[in-house]
Amino acid sequence: MRGVGQGEQTSMRNIVAVPTRRRIVKGAAALVAGIVAPALIGQRAARADYPDRPVKFVVANTPGGPSDIVARIVTAALDQSTGKTFIVENRGGAGGNIGMEYVARSNPDGYTILLATNAFSVNYGLYNQLPYDPYKDFVAVSELATTPNTFVVRAESPAKSIKDLVALARANPEKYNCATPPIGTTPQLLLELFKMRENLPKLADVVFKGGGDAIQALLTGTVELSVGSLGAALPAWARVTKEITTFKQIIDQAGIAKL
Repeated sequence: MRGVGQGEQTSMRNIVAVPTRRRIVKGAAALVAGIVAPALIGQRAARADYPDRPVKFVVANTPGGPSDIVARIVTAALDQSTGKTFIVENRGGAGGNIGMEYVARSNPDGYTILLATNAFSVNYGLYNQLPYDPYKDFVAVSELATTPNTFVVRAESPAKSIKDLVALARANPEKYNCATPPIGTTPQLLLELFKMRENLPKLADVVFKGGGDAIQALLTGTVELSVGSLGAALPAWARVTKEITTFKQIIDQAGIAKL
């Protein structure tokens, strides 16, 4: 699999600045402190043993996508740094609304935590009605990660760059389609912008429940192109390019360039 373009104006320095395991563990400890702090006000003794049962991180996407990957890294670090149990539960669908509604309706005791994505802010402007109130039903704790969106093709694709891809899609409009995460996610919106910008109205969207599903569709040949977070594509790059061992090597090998 090869990256043919970067979908966000993110500098290469920001992309390759990968946190070390020590930093992840340190950040995870800070995350726990951020979760606990509001509850400790006026009741420090009562909450001193938090958490005293498993804490659930809800990912409003299917397994294998970027938010799922981040959640599993964070929960593993929290397990290590606290000696407590943190689990990941995937509740994908409806552009993230299913998972977000689930968390909004859960008991606000610090044991059900939403790992939010851009959908948290985007959906408010896309849907006429939401089953939750993003302003009243949630309290922000910490920013965990940022990632660029990328267009990727299979390794055997004749497209070596975005310009190649555009030329091929224009010459074969019925052949080319693109897998995306749910409607309203930033990768799906990026695809629509790309189609408008490059005059590719026949480039069909093939929408999946999550970024991991979109990448699998690309790898199995269901689609010719996939757009999504770089994090969802990295495991596939690592599998098909076994000699690559670091994040920076993956970036360099992929040849990712700004649009």
